[in-house]
Parts: sequence; structure tokens; C-alpha cells
Amino acid sequence: MNILESHIEGAQEFEPREREQIYRAIIEYLYYGDEPDYLKGGAKGYFIAIKPTLDTHHARREAGKKGGRPKKQIESNPNADEVSNENQTEKQTKTKLESKRKAKRKQAAKQSESDIDIDIDIDIDDSPNGESNVEQIPYEEIIAYLNEQAVKNFKVSKKAKELIRARWKEGYRLDDFKKVIDNKCAHWLDKVDMRPYLQPSTLFAVSHFDEYLNHTPTTKTKKGGGDFGKYAD
Repeated sequence: MNILESHIEGAQEFEPREREQIYRAIIEYLYYGDEPDYLKGGAKGYFIAIKPTLDTHHARREAGKKGGRPKKQIESNPNADEVSNENQTEKQTKTKLESKRKAKRKQAAKQSESDIDIDIDIDIDDSPNGESNVEQIPYEEIIAYLNEQAVKNFKVSKKAKELIRARWKEGYRLDDFKKVIDNKCAHWLDKVDMRPYLQPSTLFAVSHFDEYLNHTPTTKTKKGGGDFGKYAD
């Protein structure tokens, strides 16, 4: 659904808890017509902004359910009453089934917000002209470079992606990540007690990243680690 996807992408700018509340509000309003009373601040303003679009989509969806050509009136049918009763019974059965389905969907939507796990790997930055620049974050390339330089075998985990995404939104780019990796490999790779810290949770943490980026190493690893040469002072 293009509408839902675009709104989910827009919600990526919010903190995780606000983002989860926005997802829940979209689902409940779009499918059940429930207006959220739990949104606050920016999340509430975002929902108000997208509400007209949701209303339009909901109206089209309801109109689609009522579409189709009208049935012709039966002018003379000795079994008209029997047919009418059958149609009424069928309609009631469908209504009950639809009510049960809605109840199940609503119950699923109201599960604990901690159970919501939506991971969209797209970074959206606001440009000066008010448009959005969608830029793919090179998670795989960053982790692959770390594995190559530090002789590791890290996976592109959810936690690693969260750290990379957070630094990316602060304005750091691929060359910055590579420089942090190079600086700390040169500093730690030949120290047995420090090698375990050559990992995403240490290198890409908000409390360390800028410091490591501006650190001037005294040694430098060759590609793949192992041999060391001296920087010229």
C-alpha cells in the first residue's frame, strides 16, 4: 500500500517510541476509524498532517466495497420471498464473519507497542527547499570494511544498523566510518586486550564516534590487518 509505506517512511524521523505510536495510530485509524488519544507533541502534529490523506484512502476503500452493478429487480418470481430470505441470511452471515475479522485485527493492532518491530533502511533528510532526499545507508559496506580491517566476521545486525543509522543522521558518511575503523585498528589491532573492542557497539557509539574519528593513530594496518607501518610524525 503506497500510502501506508510513505507515511511509515516519514515516521522514521521520530524517536523509536513515538514512531511505534504513529504506526499504531495509522493502522487503527485507517482500518477501524479510531482516532488516537495517546499521541503527543510532534507525533500528534504528524498524524494531524497525514490524516486527510488517510481519510481519502479510507473513503475510496469503502466506496470500492459498495461498487458493482445494481441487481435488476425481479418483476415476477413466485419464489421471491424465499430468495429474499436466503439473501438476508447470507448477508447476516457475512456481517458476522466481517465483525469477527475486524475484532481480531483490532486486537492484534493493540498489542504491546514493544512487539512492533519495523525496520526500514532508508534515511530521509529534509532539503532546504522542503523536499526529501532519500539516501540508502551502506550498512553492508561499512560492516564488510570493519570485518576486513579488523579480521572479524560481524553480521549486519539490527543493533549495528541502529548505530550506523544514528551516526548517519548526525551527518557522518561512509568515509567517516572507514576512518574510525582505520584509526582504531591501527591503535588496537596489535593489542590483545583491546582487540575485542573492535566491534560496532564500541566504534559507532555516540559517546565514542567523534573522538575516534579525530584520533591520530601512531600505527596503521595494511589491508586485512596483521602488518603495521609507522605514520610519519
